[in-house]
Amino acid sequence: MMSLIEQKTLAEELQSVFEQFKETNEQKSVEINKLGEETKETRNKMEKMSDRMDEIETKLSRPQLQATDTRDVQNEYTKAFVDWFKKGDERIKGMDTKATFPNMNETIDPQGGYLVPPEWYQSVVDSLVQWSPVRRYATVLRMNRKELRIPVQQQAQNLQTGTPASGLFRTSWGSEFGPITQTDTGLLGQKTLVACDLNAFPFATNDMIDDSAYGSIEAYIQENIAKSIAYAEGRSFVVGDGILEPTGLLNPTVTGSYSSVTATGVANTIGTTGDVLIDAFYTLPDFYARNGTWFMNRQTIRIVREWVDGQGQYLWTPTFGNTLSTEAPGAILGRPYQELIDMPAPNNAGVYENGSIPILFGDMRSAYYIGDRLGMTMLRDPYTNKPYVSYWTRSRVAGNVILPEALVKIELAS
Repeated sequence: MMSLIEQKTLAEELQSVFEQFKETNEQKSVEINKLGEETKETRNKMEKMSDRMDEIETKLSRPQLQATDTRDVQNEYTKAFVDWFKKGDERIKGMDTKATFPNMNETIDPQGGYLVPPEWYQSVVDSLVQWSPVRRYATVLRMNRKELRIPVQQQAQNLQTGTPASGLFRTSWGSEFGPITQTDTGLLGQKTLVACDLNAFPFATNDMIDDSAYGSIEAYIQENIAKSIAYAEGRSFVVGDGILEPTGLLNPTVTGSYSSVTATGVANTIGTTGDVLIDAFYTLPDFYARNGTWFMNRQTIRIVREWVDGQGQYLWTPTFGNTLSTEAPGAILGRPYQELIDMPAPNNAGVYENGSIPILFGDMRSAYYIGDRLGMTMLRDPYTNKPYVSYWTRSRVAGNVILPEALVKIELAS
């Protein structure tokens, strides 16, 4: 884990590099005005500084896995599970596990394998919060069944104008003993979270399992499960088709409900000024904007770093060390941002694929819901991939856009 001194040193370097970046960007503007384009030297200098800022941001935002070491756990089921995990000992079969899993009907998966102990499951879920970007910002619920229906008020009071709008439940003022007046019933709807199967296949050698000098093999497997699941679910939370996987933020069935701002300039680009970001920020109702976060690909972040407002102030600023730094070591228009690797990225000329949505902004906790189905099962397989022991791990996760009004999308110039 990085020390506070190391974090402070990196934060100071980020600030220093950004100051140099601003000076070089101003030089670039002068060269474009005089020569029609920046010089090769200036371009290379800016690319090197952008690369370094990316490296620093990655280090400052790097998650720290806190896996559970079950070697000292006294729970009988966990002891039996660890013996099965390491040696294939199946005394776990037939154990009375009602106290260990009060919310589960059985500990044997019909598809084979056993439920991982609660402390294992919680360790993986806690790690997913660090490794899966959307999960950090979304509302996460526990599910006891395959489907969970979320009630949605489709007609409520708009926080800015007072006119009916979807998203929030109706409210009214009244006295303690007076009647409660409801001017209209509103329109109630519902969205559904459907848990989808997600499988991970970590493996280890028998030497790793048997050699106590290696340390906790459980922690190693937990880390690999968390990383594998996080990568897969992270992609689905962005571009998932909603069939055998969660419905992603950029799924065409939901993006049409977002507020939108269109960039101006060269076709299939996001323009060359920060006006589109400012427009997006003020398009969203205050209630959502004040809790808003920007979401985009790293290559889009590099473009945004160069933008200034009408007074020449950069829209991107380093923020590590202040109250915004829990999300990212930088901010855009005073709000944090999060890199999503599966958001559309431009080519070297800054051009995106036609129809792309390169930037989202809004209150992700209100907009997107994730459901974790209780229980994670594991099947030990020492035969298929000798000399490796494979651990087929089955989890179930749901994801869907519940409140699209909480997000605004930036569309490409046409």
